[in-house]
Amino acid sequence: MNWKQPKHRYLPDVAKPEQEEIDRHNAEIQKPLDKLEKDLAGLRQPYHDMLLDKKLESLPEEVDAALGKNEQHKAEKEGIERRMAALEGYKRSYGKIQALWDVGPPPVTRLLQRGAVESPGPKVKPGFLEVLSPPGGNRCGSAWRKPVAIVSRWLNG
Repeated sequence: MNWKQPKHRYLPDVAKPEQEEIDRHNAEIQKPLDKLEKDLAGLRQPYHDMLLDKKLESLPEEVDAALGKNEQHKAEKEGIERRMAALEGYKRSYGKIQALWDVGPPPVTRLLQRGAVESPGPKVKPGFLEVLSPPGGNRCGSAWRKPVAIVSRWLNG
């Protein structure tokens, strides 16, 4: 299927070469971050396992509380977290612009009887919301083969 999740429907707000350079830069920083995260996970693991029997797996603050009772491990944890924060501070970012893509034919959409998914009603034809169209017609026209282009024309009058 050609569907893209909304979190993947964006355009970077920088040029492609700059985006690639930022991604390479961040990838280099991510390598030591991954190692530090692994070290921290290794440090926490025995405490996590100890508390797992008490069903505290979903409570990481309890794991940290138990870890904090051992001064050596507490200091090591704080040092790892400081180094992680310093490395995170070197990362660069770019903005994301939400965008539309033509991803194939529109899916079949049906009215729902009493709003129940289990009771599909008649098919709905693709088109723009009539309430947003001028009186007497839909400015998008009847062709709906290229929805992004049609919506773009509609928005730009």
